[in-house]
Amino acid sequence: MYAAQMIEGGHSEETMDYAKHPFTQFLLSAVPDSHAGLRTRKEFGARGEVPSQINPPPGCPFATRCQKVMDNCQQVMPGKVLMMPEH
Repeated sequence: MYAAQMIEGGHSEETMDYAKHPFTQFLLSAVPDSHAGLRTRKEFGARGEVPSQINPPPGCPFATRCQKVMDNCQQVMPGKVLMMPEH
């Protein structure tokens, strides 16, 4: 969840292994890797401002911070898409 919106869901292991949404990838990149000296992955850094929770903008709530944002993301909240069984 991000900004009170369901962003991606599924079984825990499936979601962690096959994260599709940039927010999920960003969130997982912050988890320290015990095999790499507890370093985190930096390739999914978020940018921009956190959107207002009182007066949220239209579209995906992560659009203001997303590295893969498209014009459509800022206008319409994407619908649910089945990526894999139960994901």
